[in-house]
Amino acid sequence: MIDKFGHCVSCHKDMVINKVIDNKVQRVFTKDYDETKFLLNDGSTMRVAICKECKKLDLDTKQIMKTVYNGWVNEINENKSGYWTPKKKEDYIKHYSEKEIVCSADNVESDILSKKLKEHKEKK
Repeated sequence: MIDKFGHCVSCHKDMVINKVIDNKVQRVFTKDYDETKFLLNDGSTMRVAICKECKKLDLDTKQIMKTVYNGWVNEINENKSGYWTPKKKEDYIKHYSEKEIVCSADNVESDILSKKLKEHKEKK
């Protein structure tokens, strides 16, 4: 699976619709749209779209990371700007393939996230 803008990162439900606002068609999120944030193994956080139903579940973080990674690869492969030389693509893909989700970072204080990251690194 591939992570796409406005789709749930878990079930892949499309949460974007076209709606007429001020006589213009605009893309807006549905009422099912929500977001969640994860702490990654490099200390950064990643915010992703998720539907309200999936947000209630115990998520498969390995599958979510694989989906996000596939989205990143798809995005650079579709980019026609000329920026992505073969070497830049290779370096980018290698760098991002090493990222892992450590834990959910929604409403978690930074000191607790630091502790979880340290514990994760000690396990490796």
